[in-house]
Amino acid sequence: MKSFQSFLAFWLLPLIIIFSVIILQKNGSLLEVLNSKITFFTIVYFAIISYCNVILTKYFESKKNDKKSQILLSALSCFIIVFVFSISMNLIFERKINLFPPFFQGLIAIAVFLIEYLISILFKRKSNIEIEFSYSKFFYFKLLLFVFFVDSIFIFLLTIDTFINKTLIDYYNHINVFIPYLIGVVVLSFFGILFSNKLKINSVTKIFLISLFSFLILQFLNIVKYKFHLGLVLNFFMISLFSTCLIYGFLYYYNQKKSIGKLKLQNIQKDAQYLELKNQINPHFLFNNLNTLISFIEVNPTKAIDFGHNLANVYRHYLKKQDEDFVSLKDELLFIKEYLEIYKAKFENGFNFSISEEFKGNQYVLSSSIQELIDNIFKHNNLDEENPIEIKIYTENDSLIIYNSVVSKNVTDSTSFGLNNINKRYEILTNSSIVITNDKDSFSVQLPILNLE
Repeated sequence: MKSFQSFLAFWLLPLIIIFSVIILQKNGSLLEVLNSKITFFTIVYFAIISYCNVILTKYFESKKNDKKSQILLSALSCFIIVFVFSISMNLIFERKINLFPPFFQGLIAIAVFLIEYLISILFKRKSNIEIEFSYSKFFYFKLLLFVFFVDSIFIFLLTIDTFINKTLIDYYNHINVFIPYLIGVVVLSFFGILFSNKLKINSVTKIFLISLFSFLILQFLNIVKYKFHLGLVLNFFMISLFSTCLIYGFLYYYNQKKSIGKLKLQNIQKDAQYLELKNQINPHFLFNNLNTLISFIEVNPTKAIDFGHNLANVYRHYLKKQDEDFVSLKDELLFIKEYLEIYKAKFENGFNFSISEEFKGNQYVLSSSIQELIDNIFKHNNLDEENPIEIKIYTENDSLIIYNSVVSKNVTDSTSFGLNNINKRYEILTNSSIVITNDKDSFSVQLPILNLE
């Protein structure tokens, strides 16, 4: 029943607007208009769009399609049904087939479908969706430029018959009056959304009021001079409504994408914290190193003191940096030196390491990333005094290279969870990725360095 009510609403609302304008017209009686083939076409036309928006989208959703596929399949179905219906009307009333009008009527049907789909989505959300304007000015400039381009295509579709019958110059002279209107409606729609963002009203109502406001303002300023005509009035208002919906839809989409990105980041950070707790700060790590410390106290007290200092510094670093996304490269390399000294005390000649001191004070890397890579080296390689692992950490351009020779264990239990985790965190936080080089004799990971002032 709810679907039927939605179908009626999306079908009847545009018809009510159209017939209201017709009633206000002085030319022709309402009865004559209602008896015309155009009225019949309009009624069926909007019924098809409403059917695709309400019924078909639910059908494709029931088939477990993702959102993009649902919209694409429903929009394509809308185009095909309108196209076939329009050709049928031509055959019945004109006794001929002209593919151009059905094709472009189908494209306009897609535009109306997208408007109705956005409105239906907003109806399902809370009454007022507050948009966050947190992107750069250039981002909004590109958005408005894109909407202007789409509106221009919309105008082209509405005037395609003129384009076919006129020269290019005559066609430009015919449509150039629309250009100031398009610029004005795009700018007014954007600022209407911006200034009404805090208003506690329904988002759909807000879109309609902004569209009506921009339409009336541009009419009041007499941007486009024309005689009162139903087609032109509806076209100009449709452009205003379409522009507002398009801008609002994109802003809503990017806000949702940003929110999803934040959730993904939180989940990845939790995974990283889990990995860190699992591999380093768990009781086994502490237990094993305390046993090592006790053994050093018995046979080499001096070495035990150095080992104890390194262990204490490692835990101090954990406590200090556990909540930070990025850490100073200088501090992290000092920590890694302490961390490797713990391994060195236990495995002695099983590996050698060198850490470059060529770094700047404003360079940062992802927290815990180097330490996770060091743990991977010891996890996946044998520590053989006759063939020690060579570990090198150095900077190259704007990257930190963690290199190791390969003395591989005879196991294949790697899931690459740690490397994938580091890469995902880098992608979300910096829009950059790590670079992995893996061959028979060596393995290296290239971490992007951030230069922060």
